[in-house]
Amino acid sequence: MQETRSYKRYFQHRTVLNTEMYSKQTESKNWRGLAKYYGSYFESDTLYQELYSKYFRMHYKGKPTKRYLRILNKLKQGNQVNESYIKNILNARSG
Repeated sequence: MQETRSYKRYFQHRTVLNTEMYSKQTESKNWRGLAKYYGSYFESDTLYQELYSKYFRMHYKGKPTKRYLRILNKLKQGNQVNESYIKNILNARSG
């Protein structure tokens, strides 16, 4: 039985990845451009899951952790995006 490996979160040397590709390599250039500006809107669900996971540390020694602040910043950016604007962009690109 072969062990399946996850290459999503960690950088691997090119010799390890004989036939596999990074997830960014399979995305189109237009989609990567959209994700650059509106990525926090698209990944807000995963950010909320990480934020409310069982052992996530929000504070250490009375200070908020860098990871917690980074997630809050991304969620804040995602909430500022107008949803109708994104729908118009996606409809214009698909049609």
